[in-house]
Amino acid sequence: MYIIDRIEENYERAMINTPAERLSEYILMNLESVPEMTLTRLAYESDVSKGFVNKYISMLTGMGSYAAFQSTLREEINCSAADHDIIMREAGETAAKLTGTDPVSPQDIRMIAREIMRAERTWIVGRRAYEGGMTFLIRSLRTEGIYVKYLTGAYLSAFPSETDWIGRNDVVIILSPGTTVDEFQQKTTQTFDLLEALKNRKVIFVGKDEGSSGMMSVVKTECGKGPYEEHNTAEWLALRLMEEIHRMR
Repeated sequence: MYIIDRIEENYERAMINTPAERLSEYILMNLESVPEMTLTRLAYESDVSKGFVNKYISMLTGMGSYAAFQSTLREEINCSAADHDIIMREAGETAAKLTGTDPVSPQDIRMIAREIMRAERTWIVGRRAYEGGMTFLIRSLRTEGIYVKYLTGAYLSAFPSETDWIGRNDVVIILSPGTTVDEFQQKTTQTFDLLEALKNRKVIFVGKDEGSSGMMSVVKTECGKGPYEEHNTAEWLALRLMEEIHRMR
């Protein structure tokens, strides 16, 4: 696993507003500059101790050298400079072929992009099966300076109090292309509790329904059945959202 993937994984799993979350978030939001920062500066900017930075780096790399971490991160950034848009366009074309149409309407893409731009923070809840598409979307949003955090439904279900960090000016996007709101809610007790906890927040559910469900906006996806089709739909959505956000900028 690449070091950036490990940082993202730590960011997902960390309890909100803990040293691990703050450090992971700062690195991910400042990938280009961290390789040139001193350890002292990184600790100061991310509001953690120098000892914690050393411990975190050692856990990531299996070595205690901050210089080695910087070198590895720099190499990864240079290697990942390949054109992600080409990869995502191919995924989007595959999704369109599978369904015979664009999985989400242009109007809904504009609505989701508009809400992301208006929000203080964007929280994306989805399955790990969509991680490829979500990684592209989240990394792209971060390059635009947008605060975004990807959380699995399982994480929020295990730590329901974490929803307290989701503010009234934030937006939560639940990505579940293969299910309706009712199906999602009835999957487990945890998913039911999750929707209950988010009742007074701005939520956009991307699934098989459309319209609204209570205070939740619901966006319909034209998605084939099965995890492969759902995964391609998630990747397609990531690409179209970024195109729309670039237009709005």
